[in-house]
Amino acid sequence: MPTNTQITPTPPPQFVEVFPIKTDALPPLTAYRLKLVGELPAADQNKLGGRLASRLRTLYPGYWIWANSRLISDTPPPSMKLLITLDELRAEQYNTYGWIDALEEDYAWGAAPEAIVDYVLRGPLASLDEKINEALAKTAYGIKNTLVEREYRARAWEVDGQPTLSLAVVTRLLYEPELQAYADTLKDPDALIGLWVADKSSTAIGEIVKIVGQIKDNRDRLIGLAQRDTMRELIASAPDEALVVRVQIAYQDFDYVSSALRLLVRVEDAEKFDIKPQMVERALSLQPSMRAQMIKVVSDIVKGANLIDKAYSTVEKAALFASSKPEVNLRFGDNKTRQLDPDKLPRDFHMLGAYMHMPKFERAPIRVVVINTLAGDDDVAFFLEALKRAMSREYHFELAIVRERKVRVVSQPNLESAVRLLGKEDADLTIVFLAEDEVEDEDEAVGDRYARTQTIGRGLPCLIIHETTMHKPESMPDIVMGLIARAGNIPYLLDEPLQYADRVIGLHIVRQSKRDGDFVTGITRIYKPDGALMRAVIAGSAAQEGEGIPDALMEKLLPPEYIKGKRVILHHDGKIKREVMWALQSWEDETGSTLMPVEIVRRGIPRLYSFRAGKIEPPEWGSTFRLSDTEAFLVTSFAPADITPQPLHIRVEPPLTIDQALQSVMAFSLFHYGSLRLPKLPVTIHHADLIEGSILRGVMPTPFESDVPFWL
Repeated sequence: MPTNTQITPTPPPQFVEVFPIKTDALPPLTAYRLKLVGELPAADQNKLGGRLASRLRTLYPGYWIWANSRLISDTPPPSMKLLITLDELRAEQYNTYGWIDALEEDYAWGAAPEAIVDYVLRGPLASLDEKINEALAKTAYGIKNTLVEREYRARAWEVDGQPTLSLAVVTRLLYEPELQAYADTLKDPDALIGLWVADKSSTAIGEIVKIVGQIKDNRDRLIGLAQRDTMRELIASAPDEALVVRVQIAYQDFDYVSSALRLLVRVEDAEKFDIKPQMVERALSLQPSMRAQMIKVVSDIVKGANLIDKAYSTVEKAALFASSKPEVNLRFGDNKTRQLDPDKLPRDFHMLGAYMHMPKFERAPIRVVVINTLAGDDDVAFFLEALKRAMSREYHFELAIVRERKVRVVSQPNLESAVRLLGKEDADLTIVFLAEDEVEDEDEAVGDRYARTQTIGRGLPCLIIHETTMHKPESMPDIVMGLIARAGNIPYLLDEPLQYADRVIGLHIVRQSKRDGDFVTGITRIYKPDGALMRAVIAGSAAQEGEGIPDALMEKLLPPEYIKGKRVILHHDGKIKREVMWALQSWEDETGSTLMPVEIVRRGIPRLYSFRAGKIEPPEWGSTFRLSDTEAFLVTSFAPADITPQPLHIRVEPPLTIDQALQSVMAFSLFHYGSLRLPKLPVTIHHADLIEGSILRGVMPTPFESDVPFWL
C-alpha cells in the first residue's frame, strides 16, 4: 500500500490491558510426565491429568496444574512420598488412577512462556478470585430490581517472547428475583421467549427460544445430559413445577431448568422489568476512563501479589505500538482520485460519483422493496421521493420502489414475515426503515440485527436507514453510496492495488454434525486486490470426521480459474483448525497458488486506550499493539468518546508479514460503502456469524453464488 510523504501529528500516548508477568518473582517449577500402563486418547489423558492435579492440590501445599501434557508444581514433594501417594490413589480409585504406572520428573523440561502463564492463571491468580471479586463489587451501584455484577477475565498471551496476562472486566445486570419467580408473574410463560439468561454454573449466556415444559417431565433426561455436578444438583433439587426452557447459545440449543439460570437485563428489555433503560445503559456502557479504573482495581491486587508489572504502554515499550491507518488514494468516477480522508469520503463521492455503474443500471432503475417500521408514513414517503430525485439528478441512477410493507412492532417474527413476502418481488435490494436503537458497544442494535438476520441471512442485500438519519440531509451521500453498492455498483476502489497479493478472499467454515455424519459448509468472498468483488460462493459437502474441507468442496470455494498461480490472502474468521490448514496446503499444491492465511479473531481481545490532555479516551482508528512478528491487536472501528472499542487479534505466518496482514485488513475495512458507523471487520468476513447462523437454521440457500456484496 503506498505511503504518502507527509508530516503526521504525533499520536497520543497509549496503553493496553496487558501486563508482563514478573517471572523473576515466581518460584521454580517442576514438571512430571504420566507413564501409562496402556494407550489412552489425548482427551482422556488430559482428563486424567486434570483430576490428578486437582487431587494433589488437596494433599500437598502449593499449586498443582495440568498443562501441555505435564503435571506442574511449585512445591514438589520428595519422590518417595509422591510414589506412596500414587499407590494410595490407585488403591482408592483404581478405575481412574490405575492407568498411571508412574510419575516421572521431566528433567529436560523448561518453563516456557506458555507454561508460566498457565501456572500463574490457574495457580496464584486463581487464589485471588475472591479478593478481586469483592473489590469489583464495591464499584457497582444499585439499580431497582437489579444486581450489577462485575467479573474479571484473565487471559494468557506472549508479547515479545515474554509471558503476559491480559485483564478485563465484564459487567452483567442480573434481575434480582429468580427466573421462576418472574415467570410466575406472567400470564403466559411464552412471554419469556426472547429474554436473555446466564448459566449459573458457567459463563455461558443465551436467548430463551422455547418453553419446553416442566422439570417433572424432563428431569431424568436433563440429568443424563448434564456434564457438571453443579448442574446435576440443580436439576435434581428443582421442584416438579419448575419450568424447562430452551436457550440458544452461539447458534446451539440447550435445555435448562429455570433454577439453573439468571435473567439478564438488557437496555431493550429494561421496561419489561420496570427499570429505566437509561440506568441500564449507564451501567453497561463503560466509558474508557471508568473501564480503565476497574482494570486498575483488578491489576492493583495482582500487582500486590507480586505477579505482574505495569501494563504495556508507549512510555516503556513504544516499539510495540504503531498506527496501521491506511494512507491511500481512492479512485472514483471518471478515474478521478482522492486521498483517503474518512471524514471527507461522502463529500468526495458526492463530487466525483461512482467508479463503476453496472451495465443494467444504465438502462433500468435500481428496484427496491421497503420495510417501514416507523409511525410517520408521510416522513418515509417524502424521504423516498427526495432520495429518488437526488439519485437521478446528482448520481445518475434511477430508483424504483416496487413494494412497501409496514411493520409497526419490530420483532423477529414480524420482520421475517415481511422479508418472506417482499422476497417474492423482483428487486435488487431491501430498504428497512428503523427507529434509532441504543447500542452498548460496537455491536449492532437489536432491530438492525433482526433485519439483517432475515435479509442477509437469505442472501438478500439490505440497507437500513434509521429515523434520525432520514432527517439529516448531510447523510444523503452515505445513503446513496450504500444503496448503489448493495445493488452491485462500485462507489470507489483503491487507486493502487495491494502490491503483495493478487486476490484477497474471505473464508469461513461451518461444520455441522448430522444424523448421517458431518457436513461442512464453506463461505468465500473473492476480491481483487483493489477491492473489486469478483464472486461470493456458499457451498457444502459431506465430510469424514477430522477432514477439513473435502477436495470437491475446495474446488467450489476456491476455484482454480480465480486463484491458479496467484498470491492469495485468505482472511479467516477466527482461528484456523489444523485439518482446515492441511486442506488449504494441499489445495495450494494442487493449484500452484500461494495461499497466505490471516486469522482474524474478534472476541475477548484486550483493549487499547489513549491519553489526551490528561484524560483516558478511546484509541485512534488503526491503533496497533504488536505481540510479535506474527501477531498484533488492531483497532479497526471508530468509537465515540464514551465507548472503548475492542480490537481484532490478527495472526499470520510467512511469507506474509504482520504489517502486510494489518494493511490488508485495514484496506478491506474501507469497503463498507455508506456505513455511517464503520464496522470492525473487513468486508471479506463481515457478518460471517450471521450467515453461519442462517446456514445452521436452514434459512440460507446452499449452494449459493452472488456477484453483489449482500453481506454489507
